[in-house]
Amino acid sequence: MVLVAGFTVAGYRLTDKIYEDSKTIVYRGIRIEDQQPIILKTLRAEHPSPSEIARVRHEFELTQNLDLPSVVKVYELVEYKGLSLVLEDFGGHSIKDLTLQNQLDLETFLQIGIQLTNALESLHELNIIHKDIKPLNIIFNPATHELKLTDFSIASRLSRENQSTHNPNLIEGTLAYLSPEQTGRMNRILDYRTDFYSLGVTFYEMLTGQLPFTTVDPMELVHCHIAKQPISPHYLQPELPIAIANIVMKLLAKMADDRYQSAYGIQADLKYCLHQLQTKGRIDPFILGEQDRSKKFQIPQTLYGREHEISMLTTAFDRVSCGFTELMLISGYSGVGKSALVHEIQKAIVSRSGYFVTGKFDQFKRNIPYSSLIQALQELIRQLLTETEEQIQIWKQKILAAVGANGHIIVDVIPEVELIIGRQVAVPQLDATEAQNRFNLVFQQFLSVFAQPEHPLVLFLDDLQWADSASLKLVQLLTTANDDLCLLLVGAYRDNEVSPTHLLMVILEEIRKVGLVVNEIWLQPLLLTTVNQLVADALHCSLQQCQALAELLWKKTDGNPFFLNQLLISLYEKQLLFFDSGTRCWQWDLAQIQQVGMTDNVVELMVSKLQGLPITTQQTLKLAACIGNTFSLNLLAIANEKSLSKTAEELWDALQEGLIAPLSQSYKLAHVKQIEDSLSEEGNAVNIAYRFLHDRVQQAAYLLIPSDRQQETHLRVGRLLLEHTSPEEREETLFDIVNHLNRGVSLITDPTEQLELAEFNFIAGRKAKAAAAFEPANQYFTAGLAILPSNPWIEAYDLTLTLHIEAAETAYLTTQFEEAEHLSDLVLQHTTDVLQKVKVYETQIYFYIAQNQMLKAIETSLQGLKVLGESLSYEPPPDLIIEDLVNLPEMTDPCKLAVMRIVITMVTPSLNARPDLLGAIAYTLVNQSIQFGNSAFSAFGYTFYGLVLCGSPDGIDQGYRFGQIGLTLLERFHARKLHAKVINIFDVFVRHWREPAQKTIAPLRDAIQIGLETGDVEYACYNATSYCNYLFFVGEALEEVNQQQKKYIDLLLKYKQEYQIYFGQICHQLVLNLLGATENPLILVGESFDEHTVLPILIETQNGTLLFLFHLAKTILFFIFKDYQQALIHAKEAEKYQGNMIGFLQFVEHNFYYSLTLLATYPEANEADKLAALKKVAENQELMRQWANHAPANHQHKYDLIEAERAKVLGADLEAMALYDQAIQGAKDNGYVQEEAVANKMAAEFYASRQRDRIAQLYLREAYYSYLRWGAIGKTKQMEERHPQLLAQVTNDSVTTGHISTTNSSSISQRAHDFDLGTILKASQAISGEIILDRLLEKLLRILMENAGAQTSYLILEKQGQLVIEASSSLHQNQITLEQSIPLEAHQQLPLSIIHYVARTQENVVLSDAAQHGKFTKDLYILRTQPKSILCLPILNQGKLLGVIYLENNLITDAFTAQRLEVLTMLSSQVGTSLENARLYANLESTTQDLRRANGKLEEYSRNLEQKVEERTLELIAKNDCLKRQTTQLQTTLQELKHTQLQLIQTEKMSSLGQLVAGVAHEINNPVNFIHGNLRHAEDYSRDLLNLINIYQRHYPTPDPEIQAEIADIELEYIQADLPKLIDSMKMGADRICQIVLSLRNFSRLDQAEMKPVDIHEGIDNTLLILQNRLREKTNHLGIQIIKEYGDLPYVECYAGQLNQAFMNILNNAIDALEERDRNRTLIEMQANPSTIWIRTEAINFDWVRMCFTDNGSGISAEILSRLFDPFFTTKPVGSGTGLGLSISYQIVVEKHGGKLRCQSTVGQGTEFIIEIPTKQSELLTKS
Repeated sequence: MVLVAGFTVAGYRLTDKIYEDSKTIVYRGIRIEDQQPIILKTLRAEHPSPSEIARVRHEFELTQNLDLPSVVKVYELVEYKGLSLVLEDFGGHSIKDLTLQNQLDLETFLQIGIQLTNALESLHELNIIHKDIKPLNIIFNPATHELKLTDFSIASRLSRENQSTHNPNLIEGTLAYLSPEQTGRMNRILDYRTDFYSLGVTFYEMLTGQLPFTTVDPMELVHCHIAKQPISPHYLQPELPIAIANIVMKLLAKMADDRYQSAYGIQADLKYCLHQLQTKGRIDPFILGEQDRSKKFQIPQTLYGREHEISMLTTAFDRVSCGFTELMLISGYSGVGKSALVHEIQKAIVSRSGYFVTGKFDQFKRNIPYSSLIQALQELIRQLLTETEEQIQIWKQKILAAVGANGHIIVDVIPEVELIIGRQVAVPQLDATEAQNRFNLVFQQFLSVFAQPEHPLVLFLDDLQWADSASLKLVQLLTTANDDLCLLLVGAYRDNEVSPTHLLMVILEEIRKVGLVVNEIWLQPLLLTTVNQLVADALHCSLQQCQALAELLWKKTDGNPFFLNQLLISLYEKQLLFFDSGTRCWQWDLAQIQQVGMTDNVVELMVSKLQGLPITTQQTLKLAACIGNTFSLNLLAIANEKSLSKTAEELWDALQEGLIAPLSQSYKLAHVKQIEDSLSEEGNAVNIAYRFLHDRVQQAAYLLIPSDRQQETHLRVGRLLLEHTSPEEREETLFDIVNHLNRGVSLITDPTEQLELAEFNFIAGRKAKAAAAFEPANQYFTAGLAILPSNPWIEAYDLTLTLHIEAAETAYLTTQFEEAEHLSDLVLQHTTDVLQKVKVYETQIYFYIAQNQMLKAIETSLQGLKVLGESLSYEPPPDLIIEDLVNLPEMTDPCKLAVMRIVITMVTPSLNARPDLLGAIAYTLVNQSIQFGNSAFSAFGYTFYGLVLCGSPDGIDQGYRFGQIGLTLLERFHARKLHAKVINIFDVFVRHWREPAQKTIAPLRDAIQIGLETGDVEYACYNATSYCNYLFFVGEALEEVNQQQKKYIDLLLKYKQEYQIYFGQICHQLVLNLLGATENPLILVGESFDEHTVLPILIETQNGTLLFLFHLAKTILFFIFKDYQQALIHAKEAEKYQGNMIGFLQFVEHNFYYSLTLLATYPEANEADKLAALKKVAENQELMRQWANHAPANHQHKYDLIEAERAKVLGADLEAMALYDQAIQGAKDNGYVQEEAVANKMAAEFYASRQRDRIAQLYLREAYYSYLRWGAIGKTKQMEERHPQLLAQVTNDSVTTGHISTTNSSSISQRAHDFDLGTILKASQAISGEIILDRLLEKLLRILMENAGAQTSYLILEKQGQLVIEASSSLHQNQITLEQSIPLEAHQQLPLSIIHYVARTQENVVLSDAAQHGKFTKDLYILRTQPKSILCLPILNQGKLLGVIYLENNLITDAFTAQRLEVLTMLSSQVGTSLENARLYANLESTTQDLRRANGKLEEYSRNLEQKVEERTLELIAKNDCLKRQTTQLQTTLQELKHTQLQLIQTEKMSSLGQLVAGVAHEINNPVNFIHGNLRHAEDYSRDLLNLINIYQRHYPTPDPEIQAEIADIELEYIQADLPKLIDSMKMGADRICQIVLSLRNFSRLDQAEMKPVDIHEGIDNTLLILQNRLREKTNHLGIQIIKEYGDLPYVECYAGQLNQAFMNILNNAIDALEERDRNRTLIEMQANPSTIWIRTEAINFDWVRMCFTDNGSGISAEILSRLFDPFFTTKPVGSGTGLGLSISYQIVVEKHGGKLRCQSTVGQGTEFIIEIPTKQSELLTKS
């Protein structure tokens, strides 16, 4: 409290300042007249705004009428600081002060609480909501125990309010005490129960001394109120009774329906607590709210029956928050709850600090372009305008950075933006198409400012069925754009009001065609059960009690939520639903309700409601309905011809009924007396606006206007708006005014007014056209034409002319070509103005081009020139000093400027239909400039002339100089509109003839963006294609070229430029082939291009340019990969079309490779071809020589290399040697690394052909390194395969010297390559050798940490749809931690947005500096820890996500290179397979233990290798049988899972069989190799030792006795005889084992990931070798004979391991059948008819082969034969088989290989299995 001495105001002496905040000051004082104590409440500002003064008056008027003892009385208003309130002082203090002084015990608290709830009950009965309950506004006198409420400055007299979204700092009320719905972010109506939440916060603070949420950040506080549960007061104050804590927590419920529903109910519970305390001295827990029944009829605001739909929306928002744009559509009947559903997403938006804006299309404003989008973005801008000046400056910088110099375009459609970014300069006028392109781009850039990961944007557009075409096309553009916007576009529409041909449906179909998913929610009416629940909740009764009523309402409304709610309200208003105060329950009489005639139509219901309102209110609502779904009070007052306050007063009843709702709290100001003048003053305007509750209410209000008076009403409204709107304000309301007048146009008879309206339509059309909304623009122009006078060309020539010209242009732009031609012809007939005629001709040219009528476009151009008195010049310009042209005067004659425009428009049709005119076009443009001066068009003309001159080597110098003049003029005239065109011509066709071609790259890249910004999409795309091509030809690293090409081809796809798309894709696929990203590097088929599909189209359309590019690409590929004959074929094909490529850099490349292929094929050619080849090379070289003279950096090394090759074939070796080195050095010096590689390769071949191998090796190695530096992995792989000694030498050099003689980068690259191989091998060993999940995870993380250079790593797996952390590792802890499946969301040490992004997109994320760059910089973890390098990649198995690997390095940036990523990507696929297998093994634990024990026994088997193989194989079969038995037992009761189980068993069987057999083979192979390799030496050594012993015995026949004794002991003679035999037997055994190992390794080729051509016979033989033990003779039966009858089979493309498995299953069954038969036969019978298996193979035809396996066993009955391939069907004894072998075999043959497997058998004779499969699986897949 601050003493204020001697301070007097209006008869009051102020003594103390008792409170002060940012807006008000409160004093205590006395009235001088009678010494009455008073309180004075003043505004803080010395000069408050009118709206602040209005709020003081609002509080005075509201409080003055309240005669309640619980409200502080207001005495009067005094003029001080605008206005101040004089209030009563009853000696009280705020509860806040008492709480701080700890003066409240529990009993006092309860007494205060009871009084406080009584005060609220009194207010709520008067339909007043306080909205700011808090301790400071509760005044209590401790002496008298008197309590009163104060501060009604924001109180509402409406029983329900819609709270709009605001900046948290500007929400009315005190943020710490606000209810969730009062924040405006809950999609909930605000009613009296908001005060109960604030009361709960107040109680909480009184009892605990602190607020429920202590944060001070406004946005976080809003989120807390909405989504976080506070700690119970009992936990903070344990002595506090639980019952009181429960009362507080019930008041703090997030949903109003879950709080107390009446102040009476709160009061009853508090009184019961006080009673217990006073009688028992304690408060025991009890059931709360037993007397809580509200007298107010409240329909719950819960969205019933929409849980799934809400989940879909929030999930979509989660997705877009990671950097995506997504379109979500919600359809359903009117009133079904579409808008309410979308608003439910606001809670999720708050948690992400996102923006939610909404716009609504209006049925009466369908031709206002972008109306809904503008409405939504205006709302967003208004939110921004509430922020601090510092924040506004930040937004200004962001917006200006995004839109650049085009800010005026945004200001034109959203004027409020100017308040942030300031006044913007006008943008240049463009042609209509370019203007539309520019608008679309700028709009996207503007939107990108707000749709960012740190604040995602949700844009809701309601009632799309009424959307204008421009808005729908913009939605299409935003959806299909590839920008990384965090944007969720939500659209709602009535599906019963759109047909399949509706523009919305057409746009959606186009979006789907480009491969984008349009998510859609179809909202259905509520089910009866849901309606029953809603009614039960509204009436606070059981479901059974209201079931009959619910059924009646459901039938009446068809489950429509809006109709249902309105019908319930109607029943309440008619007192058919009423509250019984005695029973405190809601009552109704069903029979009485049924007797009352209830309508079945919601519009009729709304009409009847409206008709119950006062007549003045009805009249005002009619006018409001004409204005729109939303309407401002200012416009309505004009139409109503009454004051603001009077109009607002007439709306009051509709407001109280909830039929309309205010859009902000400023509506209260309109109801304050004596305030209208100040609100209307310039600069003080307050935007007061309303909206109809629902479209049906607006429709009902509109229907109140008789149909024959509707036109009249619109006309009157339009006239009034026009009359009362100043010319300056008219710009904003122009569309509204014109639309109203157009609807009443038939009633306008005054010719002057008709002309005025025609002019307004012209202005509206121009405005719509400027916003690229061409269809609405055309409608306005057409409307203007329709009301012109009967002789318009005489009476209103100027207006008629401009309307016709604009209508013709917009008709062309909306593809109404016939109408455009008709209107154009009318202008040409009536106008005498040459320039106007020319403008029409230009429009005609454009629409002829659009219809592909190129010759007609040229004809029209020539007509236009003729009208201007000009024609094309066919003579080149005279000789002159070119540099002087830049100083020519400026062309100002509009007719000559029109000539330049017309001639330039001829370029496109001439290129396509009359290329012979191109020279004349260039001559004309230059001659016009020389004769009449320079203009911006001259920049194009001179450059285009330069292009023509550069077509001949003699004209290069002159052409280059003309091009330079064009660039100078481009800059002088600031001709940004022509920039993309001029740069394309100069840098694609001119610059590289004189300058290094690398200099074209940056200008082309910049011109792409400038072209997009100026709307010149055509030339932006031309520049993009040349940029992508030239990057390749100037020698940029292929991976960088690949990345750039991907980006810009996406741009081409976005703008649907088909020609340019193919142009770019051919070169991109060439790059991919060289990168090794395709199976066959010689075929242009892959990610970007498919020659099989596209080439026929190019041939059919005879597109010479694209055919040239295709054959050039093939020439390069065949030449680099050394198929010179094919290269020559394609070079000759390209030659046919080279006329289309004159001037392009590709023209030179063709010359170069054509000559190289001619010379490379020279040695094999006949004499005639040799002479022709040398002649053609000479012609090519003459051109190359001239080009090299002008631009040696680009062409000299090419010339030298071809000369070297020519010298080679002519035998001039010394000359060739010098030229090779010269070419190599020239390519290297000028950055042509690819041509350096080619030159080295050709030099190597030269020296090799001269038997100088060591020198050839050096050049070959340099070629290898050059290709490696270029990134041509496909080529380096071929070189490694063809020259293995090369790779060995390279590796050796890198180990011994540490670098290679060429460049250090080569050695680094090679060492990295070797290091990667080691990484892969080590990881593969760890993965394949470990099937225990925990150990696998530990080994995997350790290898990743070691080899990826990570400090921290996490392995995250997907389990039951949830990501969980399974293992982590940290370099600091130096250990692997197994995390026991911790949910990802529960972990605070990971960037969740990155991991979710990788999991959802299955894309890799590599961040070189995560805290500074990339889309994840706002991730909370990254903001907190500022990590440097991050690598995150998915683990996939057969396209299914298994998990995510996360690696982090905080020491350095760029820790994870592309090479690391490539290695880890390779490993991740193997990790996926291993993880899947490990999971399967974990599920079958006993089997896993058996296999582990079996692996442990491998060492024992080394003693007898052959026996070891047999036992191991038998054990393997036993394990598989065990797997089958266990699987069968687990799945016997789950018949529907048979197929899934079959796949699991097959995978396990194949995996375990393959891995174990391969493991056995691997384990045996090394020791066998040691034995086999050393046996020869052992034989030699033993022979030498025996020979030495023989010599000793000859020379010393009588040895020492001790030696004789030893000889006898060891039986030397036996050893001498037996040792050679022993060695021989060991050799035989070792050879036998080598054969077995080879068979095992061949058999174990599972090849699941890849088909390969294999020898079927080899597979059968390997299988027989595995089964050898079963085929041998046993003690009780003879062996089984195998008879092979192999045919001549081609190699078959198949999964070899799987096919071997099928062979084994069939042979096993045959052996089982023969053994079963032999058990019952004698030895004699067996000898007479031995058991035999015949194996026959044959080629059916060129495409198919057949394998037959026949036995002479007992055969199979017909009954069994029909079920033979069924899963789990077996005839074997229990425990002997699973019935899966033949089923698996059938799946392998039929499903995996597209083959046939059948069985034919005769009982008693035998069985035959026949397998037929195609030889080429790839062809089969293509056909299918």
